[in-house]
Amino acid sequence: MKQVTIVVPNGYANLSSITGSLEILSRANTYWQRAGNRPMMEIRIAGFISELKLADGFFSVHPADIMK
Repeated sequence: MKQVTIVVPNGYANLSSITGSLEILSRANTYWQRAGNRPMMEIRIAGFISELKLADGFFSVHPADIMK
């Protein structure tokens, strides 16, 4: 199984870049499993910060701590 990590930067980030990547990879993994295969990827969101606020605080991303 492949380990895929989407890294959230400390600073400016585009929300759709994070969520879009997560959605595409998750759907590909689901498609692969529905074809009778074992999961191909484990997908994580990680960063050096505990929270990234976007769109004037309307959205926030809470990545896993990369330093663990």
